Amino acid sequence: MEIKSSHTRDDRFRKRRFNPALAMCLMLAVLLAAWAFALPAYAAAPPAGFVINNRAEATYIPAGHKLPETISSNTVSVEVAAVEALALTPDWTANRPIGAWIALPHVLTNTGNVASTYNFTLINLPGDGYDLTNLKLVLDLNGNGVADPDETALPLGVPGLSLPAGQYASLLVIGLIPLDAGNASAQLRLTATTTSAAPVAAINTDTIRTGSVASVLLTKRADQAGSVYPGMTVNYHLVATNTGNSPAAPSPMAGPMGTPILIDGAPKTVFIIRDVIPAGVGYVPGSLATSLPNAIKLYRLPGDPPFQYRTNGDDAAAIEVAAASTAFSLAPNVTTDMSFAVRVKTGYSGPIDNIGDAFFDDGMGPVKSSSNQIALQVPLERIGLAKRAGVPVYEYDPATGVPLGTARIRFSFVLESFSANPLYNAQITDVLEGAGRFGSYVAGSTPAPGQYTIVAGSMKAAS
Repeated sequence: MEIKSSHTRDDRFRKRRFNPALAMCLMLAVLLAAWAFALPAYAAAPPAGFVINNRAEATYIPAGHKLPETISSNTVSVEVAAVEALALTPDWTANRPIGAWIALPHVLTNTGNVASTYNFTLINLPGDGYDLTNLKLVLDLNGNGVADPDETALPLGVPGLSLPAGQYASLLVIGLIPLDAGNASAQLRLTATTTSAAPVAAINTDTIRTGSVASVLLTKRADQAGSVYPGMTVNYHLVATNTGNSPAAPSPMAGPMGTPILIDGAPKTVFIIRDVIPAGVGYVPGSLATSLPNAIKLYRLPGDPPFQYRTNGDDAAAIEVAAASTAFSLAPNVTTDMSFAVRVKTGYSGPIDNIGDAFFDDGMGPVKSSSNQIALQVPLERIGLAKRAGVPVYEYDPATGVPLGTARIRFSFVLESFSANPLYNAQITDVLEGAGRFGSYVAGSTPAPGQYTIVAGSMKAAS
């Protein structure tokens, strides 16, 4: 875009800025290649090699002048160094029957700012009650907490998996409890180590208790994966299956924490499946459903203490939903479920991480069983705008060389999207400052002294 301004030889403007008398809109379609969604629960680090430039500006009015001048400092550049980092979660304590297979979900996250490749080790720790057999580590491609037929084992002791910065992988520790395990416990250690010259590592330790106990496998699914966007609805579904050899009975306590479970202010002994509504979404009223026999639908609203539920809280403000039964025990090899929906909040960007829990008595006391993690991401929608003004180009009569008393100034803009998703119909509004800069706006092609106009045909959009 160019403007043309009239001037006298002794009164040339020194700074080009915008006038509220004029608003110009350039409609641009901005498309950006999708970026892999960032790691849940961890902020994305600046990429290695990213250069941060910084420059200062000072604006002043010279003595004897009416208009300001602007000068710029030198530019200082800082380059972001490469940093490897990782997180491996969680440490598990699980009850399982003798002779059962275990499948314990873990999440490996690249929290650094460079791509990393990992070695894995999975071992039985010495000094416990027994050793599991047939140990393997499976890449859980769909994150459902189950080793599906198309999901193969990762190699152990050699490089087996690579992750870009900010990405994560769902893993499953698989093993078989021996028939002679008895009423005892075993421990496994899972280690992930980067393969760089200066490796870093993360460790999880899993504890498996065996005996004549109930063991509830809680698996979670969502009807969306990867990136979601404000206003989108996500449906969650939790399935609880008793893989043990004893009933999963109601409990008056919330697992090993020993917190009493209250419903409408009264202590209750229940088998309960619950889900805390994650940050960035809101519960959809009326969406809570369950196949739990004699179910009581439960809710917690803001300010309600943990495990203190109400039956009349089916509201968009709910911070937790649950389904419970006071007269139901989940028998071995029997399944029940719970489902609900959430809606992504307007203006939110970041991770949406969600895990469900079941609380019951496994025959040895109150226990908690957690589901696999469902990790979604709302990408950051952000754009940057840079503006540059060229130097005045004074106009002369081509035949005589006599100054015409006008000058052209070209303004250019760069609009860049930092979103992981396409942005459409981005709008640039350019507002010229008032009479103190260019004078008053006129529509004609030749402004008089103290006036300016927009040069016809100079407004262009380029991709």
